[in-house]
Amino acid sequence: AGNLSVNDPVVKFLPEFRVPRPKSEAPITLHHLMSHCSGLPEEPLLVHARGPSMRRDPDIKKIRGQQLPSAFFTPEYAAKDITNYNGLLALLAEASFEMLGPPENHHSYSDESFALLQGVVERVSGKPMVSYLRENIWQPLGMEHTGTQAEMVAKHENTTSLFARGDAGVFQSPAWHDIGEIVGNGGLASNTGDLLRYIEVYRNLGTVKGVRVVSPEAVEMMTSPQMATPLDAAFGYGFQVLKDYHGVDLIGHGGGNKGIAADMALVRERGFTAVALTNLAAAPAPRITTGALNAVLGLPFGTPRVEFSEYEMEASELAEYTGVFWTERQAPQFSVAEGSLRMTRDEATVTLRPVGRDRFLIPGTGPLRFLRDTNGEVWAVYLGSRTIPKKK
Repeated sequence: AGNLSVNDPVVKFLPEFRVPRPKSEAPITLHHLMSHCSGLPEEPLLVHARGPSMRRDPDIKKIRGQQLPSAFFTPEYAAKDITNYNGLLALLAEASFEMLGPPENHHSYSDESFALLQGVVERVSGKPMVSYLRENIWQPLGMEHTGTQAEMVAKHENTTSLFARGDAGVFQSPAWHDIGEIVGNGGLASNTGDLLRYIEVYRNLGTVKGVRVVSPEAVEMMTSPQMATPLDAAFGYGFQVLKDYHGVDLIGHGGGNKGIAADMALVRERGFTAVALTNLAAAPAPRITTGALNAVLGLPFGTPRVEFSEYEMEASELAEYTGVFWTERQAPQFSVAEGSLRMTRDEATVTLRPVGRDRFLIPGTGPLRFLRDTNGEVWAVYLGSRTIPKKK
């Protein structure tokens, strides 16, 4: 509608927006939030929005990998529960966590950023985010199976059953987790048909079956690299961008929650779109979409998105990568055993394979990279699109 510029400071629309101990006087802009380079660490506060639905889940203590703070179930912790972006702004104003750095210095996927962007949409449009999405995207595209999780579960009888992993294996666990009224970074439900309608917007530069949803210029900005990552990929606005995947540009986004693993992929040069939805967290949804793309490109089905060469590393070099790295959501620990670097996370330990200086491959998952400060010391690890600082 022409009401925003990506270069607008966030405080223009959310004047109460504050971050603790900013590392620069430069303002955080909409561009920084949309490309995950604001300096915000991984989920320092959104656990307080996830809290209510997680406490209602009778299986919560049986599910592996939740990484809940030890005080999560205390009344004092529950007293900080929030349900919307206004609550998030209030928590940010009084928070004491440390920022990763000045805006544009470090890439780290930030759910808080997209929760705050919901606030911008609501303040400028004067409408709740779900209403805005329904009027401007879902209804014009005929997305009849997309809405809030509670709405879709109540409306459709053939909603999937959720499963979770515990110490005894996979088990059915029907309770859904949400983020209250915050849907800017998730909390919505859909199906493959609706999501394929949605991703057609980006394949066709903003128009689907004669309906224009967004301008071609905006689509180009969203699907072009805006912020490089330490692992030689990039993020646009809301999309990951992998340039030159066997001669094509692969655009997409994955994600998950309790009982959910999802991925969507787009290759505009080949007219290719794909969506994979599963009902188990950490299921290999990206392998499904990539496998479909490989079939289109004439590659073996299992060709990975990124291939790695062998790299020799002396055992004596591994010591500088050891230690605990920590955010509110995860605390991976690295140690050396039998001449190899090992990572312990979510109560599981894996042996990492070196694939370059500071770079290692997690078996069956993907790469990580250790980050160094100006003194050459390891200060963080880039893991799963998040920058996780070393615990002091």
